[in-house]
Amino acid sequence: MGTSAAAQRRNARSARTPPFAGLLAGLRLGMGVGTREADTAALDGVADWNAVAALARRHRVGSLLLRGVSAVADPSPDAKAALEPFRQHRMRRGLRQLADLREATDRLAASGIPSLVLKGLPLSMRLFGTPLARDCIDIDLLVPREQAAEAAQALASGGWRLVKPSFHPTPARIRHYDRFVKDRLFIGPHGKLELHHRLVNNPFLLRASFETLSASTVSVEIGGHAFASLGDGDLMVYLAIHGQLHRWSRLKWLCDLAALLASMDEDRIFAAVERCRREGLRLEPAFGAALLLCSEMFHVDPPAAFPPPGAWAGRAMRSTRRLWNRPHGGKGLEGLDRRMDELWLGQAMNPSWRSAAHELARLCVAPYDLGRVDLPDRLFFLYLPLRPILWLASRLERNRKRSGQATTRRGGTGRLQVAGDAKEKPKCPVRP
Repeated sequence: MGTSAAAQRRNARSARTPPFAGLLAGLRLGMGVGTREADTAALDGVADWNAVAALARRHRVGSLLLRGVSAVADPSPDAKAALEPFRQHRMRRGLRQLADLREATDRLAASGIPSLVLKGLPLSMRLFGTPLARDCIDIDLLVPREQAAEAAQALASGGWRLVKPSFHPTPARIRHYDRFVKDRLFIGPHGKLELHHRLVNNPFLLRASFETLSASTVSVEIGGHAFASLGDGDLMVYLAIHGQLHRWSRLKWLCDLAALLASMDEDRIFAAVERCRREGLRLEPAFGAALLLCSEMFHVDPPAAFPPPGAWAGRAMRSTRRLWNRPHGGKGLEGLDRRMDELWLGQAMNPSWRSAAHELARLCVAPYDLGRVDLPDRLFFLYLPLRPILWLASRLERNRKRSGQATTRRGGTGRLQVAGDAKEKPKCPVRP
């Protein structure tokens, strides 16, 4: 006896893949992890490819999703149409970033300043075999701390415009800024460049010097040009701490860590973990949630070198899931929220009074307040009593900007305008 039409419709609805599950299936195919047959079947069940593409834009994984969907023998016409903008955009951005990266590293080398590329195109080449598999927004370069000012001058002389810090430089302000902020932001011919003098804002989390990091670098060749990047062990720890500081608000960072862990053998992972333990760092707060998410989302098993995830991991995972369900995603992590996260993670990984004192001092006089009130160096101490007023002013200004952006985006019904039609903003379910 044949199946009724109603039963066929029920079976079709049950076989449909939710947008978030379809996104994860495409990412697993792009990373080369998981089960190919199951992920291909999941992609076949996607009904709303526009929602999948919207999630990919939010998490900045459009290029990796395109790579995974392209691996399927016969992608659907809807998938091709929804992902075509990623194909066009990644080539243009990749070529521009490669030109900027070559120009910046060559200019620094000509000034006698060594540099390491932290992420970007070289990381994509290492993890996925192509420089175009990651959605790279900016360039991250690490230089020796003692040569950071010279490196900034070298970039400025080459046409790179300094946009952060934006205040008028004085000796006291520059000392305070460099003490609490890891980088300076430049705008170049085609995009942004972050010039780092250390890996994270809190120097007590990753204390390895540039010379120590340079001893285990990996050379990555792109377009006939070699770029130095972090070694596997240093990169693994850096990606975990960087992602946790942002609460893994974007899947892009989780994809990077999962792909790196899948490519590393246990000996290299164990060596990196042991070195961090000798330095007094507790890795569970940074890696606990990441390992659970990598296992759940990308089917990458946690390495045996790590201890079983504990209570830290559960709290961090719940925080990440709540963040994924926010309308603005990672944009909610600004100002005081971000600094409180850094304080929490700093104390969890390195429970020392020096780490706590560093983060508390950063809360008392925020580096970005230095551009709001122009005080001479002899009155620098006045930034401390002015801090509550400046924080309130920045919060009000941020709320006004968000209200203005929401008014611009929304129509009279309060719904997001997409291509002239009022449609609900795609939701971001956090479970496959």
